Amino acid sequence: MHLCSMSMYFLATQKKDAPVINIAGRQRMLSQKMSKEVLMVAASSNASAVKEQLRDTKVLFDRSLKALIDGDSDMGLPATSEGPILEQLLVVKSIWEQFSPKIHQILTHTSTKERPGISRVFSFPEYKIR
Repeated sequence: MHLCSMSMYFLATQKKDAPVINIAGRQRMLSQKMSKEVLMVAASSNASAVKEQLRDTKVLFDRSLKALIDGDSDMGLPATSEGPILEQLLVVKSIWEQFSPKIHQILTHTSTKERPGISRVFSFPEYKIR
């Protein structure tokens, strides 16, 4: 009987953690996707479709990061309350607050002449994530 109770507890815990784990993993993929889309914008003479993808990716990353920190009932996420996890999410948020305006800068430039060089837009100090 005790073993059954423990199994039920662990299954309930895993079920509760699954959305958090899935969205946290998706964040890594979205950051890579944004990087690829930025390069595609830079390489394209007609980048409007790629810019739309980049905009959508940016919005999803931003919404998901806020949800991981503050919780979001639509996404099935509770607010993060564990100190070390919250601390690391705030480090990611700090990096995102510098990265996001650079994405916006690329999205708002319309012509190739106006489009800033990718290396210039994305030059900022190196970050080490713990």
